[in-house]
Amino acid sequence: MGNSSFVRLLSSTANNESVIATIDITTLQASQATIEEKLHAGRQIHAAFVQSGFLLLKGHGLSKELLSSLRNQGESFFGLPAETKARISLSRDTSFRGY
Repeated sequence: MGNSSFVRLLSSTANNESVIATIDITTLQASQATIEEKLHAGRQIHAAFVQSGFLLLKGHGLSKELLSSLRNQGESFFGLPAETKARISLSRDTSFRGY
């Protein structure tokens, strides 16, 4: 499994940096992935969420078309009026689904 690399993002203050891990999961797509490779990826994912709460995945196999569609749907949703989004508020759902 490849090493994770890091993308540095500048935050709103010059003295504060955030780091988001980029994790390559290409080998996990192969049926011959070993338990060691799977554990290594799991540890990388866990560390990324513990450290920053975010990660970037590469080698996931999702098509550019699907990713573009998901982005468009997200932009459409977040462009809705607040009153519309409030109808599916997390506070209204006990299964933690919603906005």
